[in-house]
Formats: sequence, C-alpha cells, structure tokens
Amino acid sequence: NLIFKNEVKILPGTKFLIKPNKHIIFKKKVLAEGTKELPIIFKKNQNEDKPWGTVAIIGKNSKNSILKNIFFEGGSGGHLNQYKFLSMFSIHNTSDIQILNSKFSSNELFDDTIHIIYSNNILLQDIEIKNAYSDAIDIDISNDISLKNIKIQDSKNDGVDIMESNATVEKLVVINSKDKGDSICENSNLI
Repeated sequence: NLIFKNEVKILPGTKFLIKPNKHIIFKKKVLAEGTKELPIIFKKNQNEDKPWGTVAIIGKNSKNSILKNIFFEGGSGGHLNQYKFLSMFSIHNTSDIQILNSKFSSNELFDDTIHIIYSNNILLQDIEIKNAYSDAIDIDISNDISLKNIKIQDSKNDGVDIMESNATVEKLVVINSKDKGDSICENSNLI
C-alpha cells in the first residue's frame, strides 16, 4: 500500500501499476493534473488477473485536491486499518475536491466505481464511467455535490445512487443501467 501523509503532485504521464488488493491513499492535498496527451493512469500491474484495491482521498487535510485527465481501470475496494472502501475511487471525509476530464472503467468485486461519503463541495465534471460492477457513482451523507457532463454506460446496478445528500446534476447520460439511472433516496435533495 502507498499512504501519502504529505502533499503530493503527480506529473502528466505517470502510471501506477497496482498489485492485487493494494491501495493508494492520499491524506493531504493531491494535485494530479494529467493532460489529454499524457493522462495519469491507475491500473492493474502487468499480467495480474485480480483487481487492485482503491485510490482514496481521505480527511480534512486533503481539501482542495484536484485530479484531472486521469484513467482508472481494474480496481475494487477493500480494507485498510479502520477504513472499509466500497469502491475503486473513494472521496472520504473531505471538502473542495475537483475530479475533471477523467475516465473510470471495469471495477470489480466491491460495489461502486466512485464513492463519495461525509464530504462537501465536490465537483465531478466531464466524467465517463464504463462497466461499473454495481453503482457507477454512490454519494452518501454529503453536501454540495456537483455532477456535470457525466456519461455512464453498462452499470450493473444504479448509474447514480444518492443517500442523505444534497447534489446538483447537469447533463447526466446513463446508458444500459441494470437498475435505476438515478436513485434518490433517504432524505436527499437533488436539483
């Protein structure tokens, strides 16, 4: 596992080849700004069949993180110390996070591709998600979540699942979801 306790800057073109059940955790601000020509990639280690764990942005000290032009593929979820991660990419107990121009594909075993929980002022913009193992985006107990220009294809459960959260959604396209396109439940407000 990689656990970053200091601020991190990830350069365009960086590739993370992750072994099965291993996690990458950012506990401070992370600036991962790839380009269209040189995206930042998180995927399975070469010749591995089993999924890696999660990439997570955790805690109040990780606020103001930005991930741009990122490609995630073949992650899952898992356990690390007191945390149980239900997704390939997790935003947990933080605020003021931007995920921009990024693609997520083929998470395995655990529920969600992206999970946002106990967080505020999170922006997901220009995002593509394909082949979600269950929910593509799951938002729990969070406020001021903005989803803009999101395309979800072939999720095995909901496209977007929102519980006890406040969110704004603009230009959401969900294709071939096996359950609901957008599930709004348990004290949620959605515009």
